[in-house]
Amino acid sequence: MYAVLGLLILAAILRPLRTLWIHRPREARIGLAGAGVFVAGAVVLEIISYLYFRADLTSVNYKLLVAGEEFLEMAGVSIILYGSLLLAHSVSAGAPPSPRDRHPEPKR
Repeated sequence: MYAVLGLLILAAILRPLRTLWIHRPREARIGLAGAGVFVAGAVVLEIISYLYFRADLTSVNYKLLVAGEEFLEMAGVSIILYGSLLLAHSVSAGAPPSPRDRHPEPKR
């Protein structure tokens, strides 16, 4: 169910993400890095906690793992926010959309 919903959302935003990647690659890379950090916290550490600590939810190791998971999730969202703010700043400042447009071809 969630996989289908995720694929539908991805299909809906694929074209705008591709446009962002072409015209604003720096901001897109920062946002993608933030999404990777978020997924590492939300999925990877969640799986590890389920596999190794489901029987003992009161141990110090489990609490540290949960703290690390929450930290990675918040850090990932903060990185995404930073990339979004950079994008908003560059668009509002009227910066050209890509490095190719900053230095036009010389006229012959």
